[in-house]
Amino acid sequence: MKKWQGFILTEHNEQLTSNKNQSNRMNEAKEQLSEEMIGQLLQRAYQQHRMIAIQKNEQRNGLYLDDLVGYVQGFQDEFIYIVNELKEVSTLQLEEIRNIEEVSTLKWFDL
Repeated sequence: MKKWQGFILTEHNEQLTSNKNQSNRMNEAKEQLSEEMIGQLLQRAYQQHRMIAIQKNEQRNGLYLDDLVGYVQGFQDEFIYIVNELKEVSTLQLEEIRNIEEVSTLKWFDL
């Protein structure tokens, strides 16, 4: 097992790097929403347990990174906690958000 451990770690590391590069694609800017509208959308998503896509105000080379997709887990002070389908939690602040959209999810019986 020790012999193969290095090989597995290298292969795993390459896969993680590949996934990271795919997730850091660049996107066009979406409409800048007001803080009031962002607050309302976050509150509704939290209360109704709706999946949302958040575009952050973070640019690279004039383009935006992929949306943060998940459910609003909760709020504390100025922080908003978003959990994705893999149960990973992301923390962001209200002023970091550019746009929020509700993501429609298909049920297995709608396919």
